Amino acid sequence: MGYDLRERALGAYLGLAVGDALGATVEFMSPTEIREEYGVHRNMIGGGWLHLRPGQVTDDTQMCLVLGRSILADEQWSVTRFGAGMVQWLRSHPVDVGNTCRRGIRRFMLNGSTAAEPAEWDAGNGACVRNLPVVLATLNAPATFRRISVEQAHLTHHHPLSDVATLTLGEMLRCALRGDGISSVRRLADALVARYPEFDFKEIPQAPTPYIVDTVRAVLYALLHTDNFKDCLITVVNQGGDADTTGALVGMLAGGLYGTYGLPGAWLQRLDPAVQKEIAAQVDPLLAWGERTDHEQLSASTPLRVLFYEKPGCANNARQKALLTAAGCVLEVHDLLQTTWTAETLRPYFADRPVAEWFNPASPRVKSGEIVPEAFTEAGALAAMLLDPLLIRRPLMEAGGAKIAGFSEDQLRLWTSVSPDVYAEVTGVATDNCRRSVPCPSVRPARSLTKTPAASSHANAS
Repeated sequence: MGYDLRERALGAYLGLAVGDALGATVEFMSPTEIREEYGVHRNMIGGGWLHLRPGQVTDDTQMCLVLGRSILADEQWSVTRFGAGMVQWLRSHPVDVGNTCRRGIRRFMLNGSTAAEPAEWDAGNGACVRNLPVVLATLNAPATFRRISVEQAHLTHHHPLSDVATLTLGEMLRCALRGDGISSVRRLADALVARYPEFDFKEIPQAPTPYIVDTVRAVLYALLHTDNFKDCLITVVNQGGDADTTGALVGMLAGGLYGTYGLPGAWLQRLDPAVQKEIAAQVDPLLAWGERTDHEQLSASTPLRVLFYEKPGCANNARQKALLTAAGCVLEVHDLLQTTWTAETLRPYFADRPVAEWFNPASPRVKSGEIVPEAFTEAGALAAMLLDPLLIRRPLMEAGGAKIAGFSEDQLRLWTSVSPDVYAEVTGVATDNCRRSVPCPSVRPARSLTKTPAASSHANAS
């Protein structure tokens, strides 16, 4: 293990705890309130709405330590073991617990489920901020990094924006630990914004909320507009809002970039000694964890099983199946059109996507204009699809607790180590685009349901 790597890894872990403890003082305050009370908040004095001791950390650091313990308990990762660790932590009456984390832990306590159902309101930052131990343990195993990152996240948070933020900030930390420097982190940030413009970080949010988009925007702004740990952390925590979490994430990334030597001694001296001791005890074993077990081979020996609902004869579905098979997945293929669906079994595949995106744009009735997806309510769309399954965006896929409609590039990256961008270059077609110049042939007569479905007061009505 290289000395520089250990110093950057220790800097990242301690930096997360330092940022957590410094930011907790001004959590939920506005920038104006911070200026009025502290001028510039730069001292680790505790207090805040949680009435903390100087140097005391919050749930952000505590969840990291729980995840680190769960990883180190065995040579093989177990999300169930992590869930049990979170239960034990919750029962210890921590100083603070986020609502989404609490809900996920209690669900695990009740039924043992290790993956929350996809939920519109689960785009918080709790899963992202605790992922540091996964990065350390899988530094040389990118596919394993992605798999474990998503599994630990889904214990409490199941939302595509939470997933992409967890993976992206994890990749940024991987770059920092490898010594690739700030330029590599910037490239990853720019790539994130190119695909998800809502993460744009030209301006820093005022009092960023726990919403993962607000959090990441604040973190990236502070990280990429400063050149040292101290200024980076002071910049972000003085924006207030969810300052313990933005501080923790900035501290993690800046600590990884600048190492332990970049952490101000005055802050380290105030940081809870017990937390420092456990962090120091975890770093070396976490870095060694990936070296003593070939996790890439372990992952390959237990291939992902994917339920794949297709339209037989669809060329695009055939290409998608070929890509999944090449990535090592085991497919269980079903005829989408012959499967007996109900509104209850179909609805989860669409998660929080807009109703218009539930429809297959290549369906004959959509292409002809008979069906206008934007005109449908949620209930109306489900009713139409049960009558005519060709309207359903396909394929429907289920694996690892996730259900999705359409061949999602994000989900493919989470499931496998294959890049769909490379696949698109080789085949000349994007993975979710059909090559047909005419609509797929209908397999049943057109129904009477037309452009204007029955009126609905549903919240998702167009």
